Amino acid sequence: MGEITAIIPDKSNNTAIVEYTTVYKNISPFAVLVKKELGKPDKKEAYFALSDNGWVIQKQHR
Repeated sequence: MGEITAIIPDKSNNTAIVEYTTVYKNISPFAVLVKKELGKPDKKEAYFALSDNGWVIQKQHR
């Protein structure tokens, strides 16, 4: 995991969006076959909802 870049709470419905980055380390020489630039952080989002058991992930965007 790279880092968490933002946590955006929505207190009206007890949800939050978490923005984060992922990074690839120890990249194999075969990575050139992947159609993705693995050398830079990849931005992602995850959606959470507050339940009786704490925060639960609802959806993750890739």
